[in-house]
Amino acid sequence: MEELGIRMIFARSPQAKGRVKRAAATFQDRLATELRLAGAATITEADEILNSFLPRFNEKFGVQAEKDHRAYRRPEQSVSLDQVLCFKHRRKVSRDNTIKYNRRTLQLLPSGTRPTYSGVQVEVQEDMEGRLLVQYQGQTIPTQEAPPRSGMLRAIAVAPMEASGPSHNINGAGGQWDACLGRLETGEVDRDLRPRKSKAQQHRIPTARQRTLWENVQEARLRGLSLRAIARELSIHRNTACKYALAKSPPLRSISGTTGTPKSGEAEFA
Repeated sequence: MEELGIRMIFARSPQAKGRVKRAAATFQDRLATELRLAGAATITEADEILNSFLPRFNEKFGVQAEKDHRAYRRPEQSVSLDQVLCFKHRRKVSRDNTIKYNRRTLQLLPSGTRPTYSGVQVEVQEDMEGRLLVQYQGQTIPTQEAPPRSGMLRAIAVAPMEASGPSHNINGAGGQWDACLGRLETGEVDRDLRPRKSKAQQHRIPTARQRTLWENVQEARLRGLSLRAIARELSIHRNTACKYALAKSPPLRSISGTTGTPKSGEAEFA
C-alpha cells in the first residue's frame, strides 16, 4: 500500500464497526427470510430472487454518497505493478557473491558500477508464476543459477561410476551421469550422495585416563560406596561419577584424521 501511495484508514471506533455489523446482519436476515418466503430450493431460484431483492434493499437502506465522483486513480508511470504485487524477501549476499532462496542458489553477476555485492542486503522478488528478480537500491541485478560446489560435484561423480562399474565413461557422457546432474540442478540430490566421513574418522577408542577412571569407579561401586563418596574419593564431579558408574564399558572419544591405528600407549585398550 505504501509503494502504491495509498493511505489505509482503519475503522477502530466502536461506532464504525457496529455500523458494518448491523448492515451485514440486516442484509443476511432479510435475504434469508425472502428466500424462505419465496420457497427457493435451488441456486437458480435463489439467483432470480436476488435480482429483484437487491434493488428493493438498496432503495430502502442505501445512503447517497457525499462525493459521487470515482475515487480510483491510475498509478504513476514509474511504478511497476509486477515489482509491487509480489512476494519480497530480504537476503544477505555471501562472500562468493551468491544468495540462497527456496533451496536454490543464485549467482549475482557483476555490473558496470559494482563488481561484487558481497555482504550487502538485497531483495528477492518472486511473482505469482515463480519467477525471481533480485534488486539492490532499486536496481535490478542480473543473476544466474550458481554452479554446484566442488564437494557436491565429487559426490555426484562417484555415484554413477560405482553403480555402472569400471566400464563407465569417466568423462560423464550420457546415462546415469546426466540423471545425477539433472537432480543436482533441480536441487533433488539424494542424501546418500552427500560426502560422508571416512572409516578413519569414525574410529573410536577409549583413552588410558578414561579406562583407568572407569575401573576405579566400578571398583568403588563393588565396595558399596555412594556416588557422593566415589566423587569425593576420586576428586571428580558427582555427574562424572554417575556417568562412569552407569557405563558398561569405558566411554569413547572420537579420533579424527587417524588411519585407524591406536595411539601409542593405547593399543592395549583398543
